[in-house]
Amino acid sequence: MADDAAPVRVLLSRHLRAAGHEVIEVADGMAALRAGSEAGLDLAVIDQLMPGMLGTEIIAAWREDGLEFPVFVLTAIDDDDTVVHSFELGAADYIRKPVNMAELTARINGRLRDK
Repeated sequence: MADDAAPVRVLLSRHLRAAGHEVIEVADGMAALRAGSEAGLDLAVIDQLMPGMLGTEIIAAWREDGLEFPVFVLTAIDDDDTVVHSFELGAADYIRKPVNMAELTARINGRLRDK
């Protein structure tokens, strides 16, 4: 879970842990890039606007490195070009904030079940 807003990161992490998921929390783009490259992730949830790197830049770097785990972009950005670009880079989902926690958990569980 990568989001520079601590309240969002903590809330989402708590909810996902309560649903039985192991969660790694990071607060900036560079830490997200490292976590994806080093932690053997099953799925990533990343914000688009973070210090250090944009979410789309992180996805591009992971894909360039051959990392193919699903990536959910969770952001307040409501721009069609960013949505399309995220999917073109390989995002599995694009969810706009504010997020419904039950819906996010269901989407994550569904994606992990499909793996």
